[in-house]
Amino acid sequence: MTLSIKEVHNRKSDYFRGAVRAVLEAFRETDMDSVLSLTGGKPEIFEELITAFLAMGLRDGHLDVAVINNEVVGAICWFEPGKTMKPMDDPDYVAFWEKLTPEGQKWYKDCAPLLNELEKEGFKRPDGNLERYVIESLGVKSQYRGRGIGGSLIKRCIDATNRETRTEAAIACVISSEIGIPAYRSQGMELRATKCIPSPWTKNGSERYALVYEKPSV
Repeated sequence: MTLSIKEVHNRKSDYFRGAVRAVLEAFRETDMDSVLSLTGGKPEIFEELITAFLAMGLRDGHLDVAVINNEVVGAICWFEPGKTMKPMDDPDYVAFWEKLTPEGQKWYKDCAPLLNELEKEGFKRPDGNLERYVIESLGVKSQYRGRGIGGSLIKRCIDATNRETRTEAAIACVISSEIGIPAYRSQGMELRATKCIPSPWTKNGSERYALVYEKPSV
């Protein structure tokens, strides 16, 4: 297996299309509860959500892909300090939002304060403090898991954190589902907080985990 990690710069590239497919497959094959919740019970619009998220990463942050034999098998979207996603300013996301049912839109609004609480507890960042690196999306096709591919993608963000010269910003954060925890831990990220996010489309809601990496002091 010859693995290469490449940064995507062009939305029209094969790498971008491959990134969308890889993240779609990763969620559909292993985390359908998240798919149902994130689409308000309309999984047919999940591709539009992922396309919007990765496009925001491409434009304002970083989008890296894992490639084996010319196949994109995984992707990660992450942001540097001072940067963040602004979904309602993105036309693709707005188009997705308008396809949600009223119940789906209400779920997003109800979940926002719960996720904010999880971030505050886990990341120890005040509201509006963007002095951190943050991973927003990660997906590896199920047949390629267990080969260190997720860790190789996460390492791109961790390496950037380690190059950071400002102590207050030398921290990497992520909110993950349970399936992603081993990959994040393999790169030195620590589990700091958990919270169950209720959903009318799943039996028991979904556990979400806040993980953090801090650049070692020297």
